Amino acid sequence: MVAPAFSARPCILTINGGSSSIKFAIFEVAATPVRLVAGELTRIGQPKAKLVVKSVNGTHDISSEVNAINHLKAVDVLVKSIEKDGVLGNLAAVGHRLVHGGPDYW
Repeated sequence: MVAPAFSARPCILTINGGSSSIKFAIFEVAATPVRLVAGELTRIGQPKAKLVVKSVNGTHDISSEVNAINHLKAVDVLVKSIEKDGVLGNLAAVGHRLVHGGPDYW
C-alpha cells in the first residue's frame, strides 16, 4: 500500500468505520501531519467487497476485490495490507472517528 520509503517514519492510521465500509488514511507524523495514502474498504458483508487505496503521488494506487464477509475480516484485510508494506511496525497511533446519536444514547 505504501512506498517502502514511508515505512521508516512514524505514522498515524485514521479509521472511519461505517455499516458497510471502512475509510482510512495514513499520515506521516510531523508538526503538520502529511497524508501518505487514503482509501476505503467497501461492500463489507457483500459479494465483491473492494479495497481501494490512493497514494498522494499516485504511484501506489490499488483497486482490488477482497474477501470481507464482515468487519472483522475487513480489518484483517486492512492490517495485512499495511503489514505487507512495512508500515504496521511504525504506527505511532491509531484513531477512530466515533459518531453517536447524542445525549439520548449516552
